[in-house]
Amino acid sequence: MSKSSSSEHKKSKYDEEEPGVIFPLALMGFLVPVMGLYMYEKHKYKHPRRAKSGGIGALIALIIFMAATTVMGIFFPESINNIMQFVRQ
Repeated sequence: MSKSSSSEHKKSKYDEEEPGVIFPLALMGFLVPVMGLYMYEKHKYKHPRRAKSGGIGALIALIIFMAATTVMGIFFPESINNIMQFVRQ
């Protein structure tokens, strides 16, 4: 009897059968959102768990950035005016 090579496949630490997010990849996606989006696009079919982790990190970073920008615009409008004057110079 010959053994099938697919049955001898060793499971890796990040196999797709385990649910959830891979924290180091999500953290990298959060700290460098462009890398998280790239990782999502590259791995979305072959390694969906890795892709999801990077995409979630990038999405969280984008949401936090938008919320912080909105809060600064509402509570500190003079700082935005100062920034715009500095950019115009």
